[in-house]
Amino acid sequence: MPEPTSPMDRWLDDHRFGWRDDRRYAGADRFYTPDVVLRSPRGTAHGLTELVDHLRRVGDDADHSQHVTSDVLIDLNGDKAEVTAYGVVYSHRPDDGLVRTAGLRAAYTTCAPPTAGAWPVSR
Repeated sequence: MPEPTSPMDRWLDDHRFGWRDDRRYAGADRFYTPDVVLRSPRGTAHGLTELVDHLRRVGDDADHSQHVTSDVLIDLNGDKAEVTAYGVVYSHRPDDGLVRTAGLRAAYTTCAPPTAGAWPVSR
């Protein structure tokens, strides 16, 4: 079974485009369903457009990030999966070094089996 968070982490850590650049979010539909719901301490988003707006708004100005995910637990139920994981995000700039470290606990609900190596997250 593919690890459900690794492709998403790699996508979030793509350093070719800045957090404010629309090209950074191309491919979000590979990881999130059109009706995705995000709940976080920084706000709620409903749907892909709001999710991308949320990521753009809360993303810091660091040039690069590294998402490290651990303790992934997966509860499969047919085509759905409940996934929980812990993560640390390191944000840095090449000239300034580390500018921010954040820890998080993520809970994902997938609504379908993996496609192209990615699990589509609905919640």
